[in-house]
Amino acid sequence: MSSMLDAVRDLVTPDLIARMGAHTGESEAMMSKGFGAAIPLLLSSLAGKAGDTSFMSHLAGIAADTASDTNALTLPQIATGGTGIDTATTTGRWLSSLFGRDLGGVIDGI
Repeated sequence: MSSMLDAVRDLVTPDLIARMGAHTGESEAMMSKGFGAAIPLLLSSLAGKAGDTSFMSHLAGIAADTASDTNALTLPQIATGGTGIDTATTTGRWLSSLFGRDLGGVIDGI
C-alpha cells in the first residue's frame, strides 16, 4: 500500500517536471530535487494544521474555488519564474495561508 507522500509524488510526472523546468529556466534535475523537498514540506505543514478547524475550512473553500477555476493550475500561476507567489491567485492564497509569513523563506529554500 502506498503512502499519501507516494501518491502526491506520483502526481509529479516527468512531463510536469520538464514543463516546469522549461518555464522557469531550471534544469529538470533541479526541478526534481525541488519537488522532492517541497512535497514532504507541504504535507508536513498540512499535517501540522490538521487540528485547526478554521484553516481546514479555509482549505476546503480554496479547494472548491480551485475546482471551479479553469486557470488555477496553469504553469504561469504556479511557477512564476522566480518572481514570487501571486497571492491574488487561488494557488497563491492557499500557499500563503499554509505557510503564512514564512512563505518567502519556503520559496527561497526550495
